Amino acid sequence: MEIPLGTTMRVVVAGRPRARKQYGSGPDGSREVIGVEVDASGTPMSAFAATLASPTVGWTEGASVVAPTPVLDALSPAGTVVEITGQLVLSVRGGDYGSTRATVSGVAGVRPLGSAIEAVTALSAPTERASR
Repeated sequence: MEIPLGTTMRVVVAGRPRARKQYGSGPDGSREVIGVEVDASGTPMSAFAATLASPTVGWTEGASVVAPTPVLDALSPAGTVVEITGQLVLSVRGGDYGSTRATVSGVAGVRPLGSAIEAVTALSAPTERASR
């Protein structure tokens, strides 16, 4: 299933980017890496783990965000909120053992917005327990 997400979305980075490998059959018929996935222009593609946050998909953990490797070269560390831009599409498909996999594609830009940890911490200050 594919869901159009519009042109901008905020996500929390959960892992560093990694090259998208292309798989094929080896000489003995086994699955093996045969190269790196590229886009239509031949640019290598990478992906990073993220938590999505949008009115369309709510709070979705464990998604992969796919973009050209040069776009992700300076990706902020885990725990950073970033804005992704482009013609964004969410693909949802079945995974192993009844799981679902979510992948955002169409990413053309990434801009850091700040620390998710600081944002969550700022939502409520610790309260003191009432004296008894």
